[in-house]
Amino acid sequence: MFASLTSAVLICAMAVAFFMAQSQYKTNMDALFSSGASSIIDKLENNTTISDAWLAEQESESLCVISIEDNGTALHFKGAWLPQTPREQLFEMAKTAAKNEGFGTQTTLKATESTIFTLNAAKNESYKTCVGFIPKGEGKVVTLLILQDISTMHSHLRGMGLMYALVALAGVALLAAISCRSTRSASSFTKNFTCFRRREVTR
Repeated sequence: MFASLTSAVLICAMAVAFFMAQSQYKTNMDALFSSGASSIIDKLENNTTISDAWLAEQESESLCVISIEDNGTALHFKGAWLPQTPREQLFEMAKTAAKNEGFGTQTTLKATESTIFTLNAAKNESYKTCVGFIPKGEGKVVTLLILQDISTMHSHLRGMGLMYALVALAGVALLAAISCRSTRSASSFTKNFTCFRRREVTR
């Protein structure tokens, strides 16, 4: 009974610890993506030209795809890597999703606007997505699209869940072994004590 109760407490504790660790990990990843997107937006606000080498570096470091459009005309940048879903398809999906939420439909833009959401792509990948609109004067607008593949994050979370589950199972198995050994020891002690009492009575 004691071992079962302790096992239940252990499983509950490990479940709570896992959900807390999962939540913290997601929060950290979201904050990292938001910070990276803000840095790119700041770069576009303060510079008139962006090099392909700089864009390639940003893509490689964060495993994302980036598109920059100047008044609807995309910059000629092939990208640093190839996602499962074609880049152009991802960009169109991101713009459509933003418009469906009523974002980026304004005819005039006085200040930078951006939104972040999760996009499920055509081949079951998930992307943390940032769509931004940056006014550059005289009615010109630069459109920024950033999509970060978060499939690896999901794999990490699954691995984390498996680790916590294995630790919990190991703890339950250890408690069961200790309980079983204690029960056998108690049973053996009871038998020996009974035999001793019988001998005493016989004498």
